[in-house]
Amino acid sequence: LETAWAAADNAGDVPALLAFYSDDAVSMGTGSPVAVGKAAIQKELESGMAKRPAGHTVTYEVLDVFGDENTITEVGQTTRKDASGKIVSSGNYMAIWEKRDGKYICVRDISNNGPAQN
Repeated sequence: LETAWAAADNAGDVPALLAFYSDDAVSMGTGSPVAVGKAAIQKELESGMAKRPAGHTVTYEVLDVFGDENTITEVGQTTRKDASGKIVSSGNYMAIWEKRDGKYICVRDISNNGPAQN
């Protein structure tokens, strides 16, 4: 899931990112209001993509996954790079995935970004 999420994020593919979320999802990002539901999450994603400088990419590193067959919590780190490959920021995230209709979808996520970490 995280590999597909990263590919959609780096492509700026908001519809693909939205497909990971449940209709009742809640997303909390750095410097953004709490986004409740897909319409609000879409607005936040589109705003973030519009502000992203050309050529910037993000990688996700999964640090921990725990839960059971129905609810999974994922914890990880992000690294954002500019077009030259220089790290411009890093952050942390946590996502809660629920199995609904046979597939995992994100019901809650929170992330933060900060200065680049060496």
